[in-house]
Amino acid sequence: MLIHFTIPVAPLSVQFGGRRVGFSKSRRPVFFKDKRVEGWIEAVQLYANKYRPREPLSGVVHLKVVFVLPRPKSLSRKKDPEGRIWAPVRPDHDNLIKGLQDALKGFWLDDSQICVGTQIKLYCAKGEEPKMEISIDQLNEYQCYNLRPEAEKPK
Repeated sequence: MLIHFTIPVAPLSVQFGGRRVGFSKSRRPVFFKDKRVEGWIEAVQLYANKYRPREPLSGVVHLKVVFVLPRPKSLSRKKDPEGRIWAPVRPDHDNLIKGLQDALKGFWLDDSQICVGTQIKLYCAKGEEPKMEISIDQLNEYQCYNLRPEAEKPK
């Protein structure tokens, strides 16, 4: 079962599970939820809920995400490429995927089911808006077998 959709929301890096750290008067750390992250998760869920399966996926899940980041002004000159280009800068792709997995709860039973993942991080093409293109696939036995490392396949 392949689910493919686009979320027209700019990707957001989520660190520390969407919590921020402050310090009390006695200098003890105090954790509180980051309102910016909560709002972002709600926006993502608003778009994603239309594609959520009736029953969460079970078994091995493949999650592919293309993060289309805002293009910096330094890459918007006439001589720069028109299309999408690689974004080899912060935020790290693992921090981008953390928040998205939290927002997509309900597509699968548990995050641990995501055994195969592909994350691509690009800058927008000129004139394009930031977004996330998501593909979620539940893998069958045959697909799982073909993805196993060669050393683990029976001869």
